[in-house]
Amino acid sequence: MASRRQVLATIAATATAPITAAAALTTTTAGCERKRAASAPVERVTFVTGFGTTPREGYGWVADGMGFFSEVGIAAEIQPGAPSDANLKTLAAGKAQFAVVDFVSAVRGVASWPDYRAVAAIQQSTLLSMITLPGRNITQGADLAGRTLGTAAAAATQTLFPTYARLAGFDPSRTKIVNFAPDQLPAAMIGGAIDAMGAYAVDTPAIAHAAGREPVVLPYAKYLTDLYGSVLITTTALIQSKPELVRRFSSALLRGLRYAVDNPDEAGRLMHASVQTTDPGIAAQTMTLMRPYVTGGGMTESRVMRGIAVLEAAGLASAGLKPERVVDFALTPAVA
Repeated sequence: MASRRQVLATIAATATAPITAAAALTTTTAGCERKRAASAPVERVTFVTGFGTTPREGYGWVADGMGFFSEVGIAAEIQPGAPSDANLKTLAAGKAQFAVVDFVSAVRGVASWPDYRAVAAIQQSTLLSMITLPGRNITQGADLAGRTLGTAAAAATQTLFPTYARLAGFDPSRTKIVNFAPDQLPAAMIGGAIDAMGAYAVDTPAIAHAAGREPVVLPYAKYLTDLYGSVLITTTALIQSKPELVRRFSSALLRGLRYAVDNPDEAGRLMHASVQTTDPGIAAQTMTLMRPYVTGGGMTESRVMRGIAVLEAAGLASAGLKPERVVDFALTPAVA
């Protein structure tokens, strides 16, 4: 299937051919967007993903491939990021302007790196999970007791695991957690070095492809219902100096996210075009699984407060932490 840019180029090249009123309007609208973007200086930003180049992070490349960033006067350099504190450190060091982190990490990290805020929710519910394979006699959370689990270092699946374990009815000290690089976790689990791995529930297509069988998912959301999934963050300095840039970037990224989950096959092809190691079919399946969790990116103060309360009880948030220390509600999209 031709990309959006190729379609627009074809329309422009055949302008003398008869076209419908709808097509003419589409072409005119796209032209106006390009003229508006062209009339203003292009602002260059760096954006780091939440979990490397895994398929669930592909919506950023979709936004770029569809031209959504360029239409709002932004040139985005997309770099693979890492979970937990890594992306917070990258922002604090001035090496990126925008990043994705799990909501748990966003709340936990404020104590050490206070100069950032979330400006949109990527998923409206936590996707944190323990994932295992059939045949290992693990079908519920309590079955993880006495097992060896793998996570990325200090990832939200690790830091929140003790709370999940207690809610699932077993002592977290009865498990052993070992750390691997994110892209090494599936192989470690398939090879038997670990019994289960921490990941997002939507990561299963890649695991199923590598293992040759459908994995078993134990979602944290079964017990922890008030947590958002990934969130888009930026620095307080950029919010203060260029709030409109923050709005434009957030809007374009969320547009790419919406397009990716609504058009998973094309999203898979766009991801593969930017990241050659991405399997377009697996990426499409991942976006299909993520669709139910994606809305407009909005976040409410009451829901954030409930999430903070959960994490405070888990020892992952400072006592008395206010929602506005984590989220800039003036910049988050309206909640439908």
